[in-house]
Amino acid sequence: MVLLAADVAENTLKKVTQACGKIPVPCLKVSDRQALESALGKDNCTVVGLSVRAHINTIQRLVPMLQGLKGLQ
Repeated sequence: MVLLAADVAENTLKKVTQACGKIPVPCLKVSDRQALESALGKDNCTVVGLSVRAHINTIQRLVPMLQGLKGLQ
């Protein structure tokens, strides 16, 4: 699964969504860059890849409950 900051650059958004479309990888826009950076404790984070199945399952289970919250698409 790929998580994208909602305020990611258009070029980055295009490249990542095209790559996710070529291989069946779910791509989810989340909040903004600042929130993503704070959650991870890293700077300059706009794209995050998840590979641990348990984490992916948790996020997929929570997404329907979180739909409509600011920044989640």
